[in-house]
Amino acid sequence: MPRIRLGALVRCSLAVWLCCAAAASASTSTAPNPLLSFTSPGTKQVSLQVCNSGGCTTVVHTVVVLDPNPAVTSLSATPGTVTAGGVVHLTGAGSGQPPLTYGWRIFNAVGGQVATLSGATADWTANVIFIVVIGGIGTIEGPIIGVIIFWLMQTYLSDFGTWYLILLGALAILIMLFAPRGIFGLIGDKSGFVLFPLRRRLRTPAERRAPGQRGRA
Repeated sequence: MPRIRLGALVRCSLAVWLCCAAAASASTSTAPNPLLSFTSPGTKQVSLQVCNSGGCTTVVHTVVVLDPNPAVTSLSATPGTVTAGGVVHLTGAGSGQPPLTYGWRIFNAVGGQVATLSGATADWTANVIFIVVIGGIGTIEGPIIGVIIFWLMQTYLSDFGTWYLILLGALAILIMLFAPRGIFGLIGDKSGFVLFPLRRRLRTPAERRAPGQRGRA
């Protein structure tokens, strides 16, 4: 059964004819090659009648007119439960006037958007490990920095498709090679800056002296 989109034109043609009748919205034509535009979606019937002195022959053809408005026809996400770092395979399908574009948005439990993807099929990776690795493990500041970097890369680079994932992987590899403690760990090692101290630091006797006693023998 042929399918055409709403508003498309159907052409009737034949070698020998006397009339061409198109039964769609009760419209008819006697032109040899008429053009017909359907104004509503659904299953339509186009009948063609050819007549001569020997009689008439009629052929009825069914045409399915699709709705041009976009609609989601199917959606799946597998597996339904995944651990941090796992991959969720997303598959969807839609109908409507082509070309169709597909956009996915991933939200967390409180409604915050955490990822955007494109394409009828896509793979979403739980990026918690990436965020922690580039920001800094064992700190509060590290994941905060990781989230900011991940959000910036996702916002401005996700349209590059596969290259976006390559850049994410390359950044993670560089951080693990040259800053094993993450970006904030590198900053803390060089400057001693700690915004949210979580560890106790052993002080030397010189550091425990009263301010007025420092420098005395």
